[in-house]
Amino acid sequence: MGNAIKPHIEHAQKTGVCNLGKQGLSELDIMGNAIKPHIEHAQKTGVCNLGKQGLSEFPEILFPLAKNLRTLDLSQNKLPSLPAQIGNFSLLKSLNLSTNRLRSLPNEIAKLKKLEMLNLDHNHITQLPNMTGLTALREVSLSYNQITIFPAEFSGLKNLNMLDLSHNKITTVPDVVKMLHVLELNLNQNQVSSFSLIRLINALLPIQSTIKCACVCVYVFVSFSLSLCVCVYVCAVLWFSYQLRGMLSICSEHFQISTISESVAEAPRLKVLRLEENCLELSAFTLKIMSDSPMSLLAVEGNLFEMKNFHLIEGYDQYMERYTATKKKFN
Repeated sequence: MGNAIKPHIEHAQKTGVCNLGKQGLSELDIMGNAIKPHIEHAQKTGVCNLGKQGLSEFPEILFPLAKNLRTLDLSQNKLPSLPAQIGNFSLLKSLNLSTNRLRSLPNEIAKLKKLEMLNLDHNHITQLPNMTGLTALREVSLSYNQITIFPAEFSGLKNLNMLDLSHNKITTVPDVVKMLHVLELNLNQNQVSSFSLIRLINALLPIQSTIKCACVCVYVFVSFSLSLCVCVYVCAVLWFSYQLRGMLSICSEHFQISTISESVAEAPRLKVLRLEENCLELSAFTLKIMSDSPMSLLAVEGNLFEMKNFHLIEGYDQYMERYTATKKKFN
């Protein structure tokens, strides 16, 4: 369609008037002139940046470059899916698909044998295809997606250094984690991104607990002849304890990672494990995790315990020895 509309574009450049009526244009036809310079640059360099172009489908104009591109950036567009032809881009080393509308990936993505960096942040991905063919992968970022089950698809990828799964909805870190060869695993803030305010209020203000507290207040007032202020104070303390128990219940039900397999200690290269702002109890960090693992940095703030208690658990001293040794090494 490009040649058909070229005279209209040239006329528009001279007059400021553009008539493209009855041209049967698709969105990509209209985008064609906007991305043409990027395509020409890609032909020369093997690097193509089509970020922020408003694309709602994968540009077919890229297909002839499948054997040429090494870097492809399609971030901040509106792509709902990828075509199977993505597997033909055999020289790709870096693929940025962040901030799109992807819900899944085609199986053909596993054909990208030279891919080293894959960015899928800020999409709607719920599950992944088999990724074992991506043997050159070094960094994968999947933060801010809708993943609920810890992805075993990255197991056995021996060149993978960093895996970012933060801001998803993962509830459990299973035994398969020991098959990861990553240096850093980020599982921060795996919690529900939206939570009904009405549901929250209902959970925190159960009628049953409120009635019980009121009954206790009346009982104390009648039986012990205490002042109304004391009775109200007793009632308030009881009510708060009920609410605290309710909040912990909500956390275990809705706010995510609450269990982690101690097999994480067997991940052969894992140095950094980030678990901040989840729903882990102190008991999740067993002696095996603290003393018998290669981990030298455990980021665990914002869970169901105070950090001063974390510093007292069995194996903490061995962990600190690794932490200090690593810190000295890099200083």
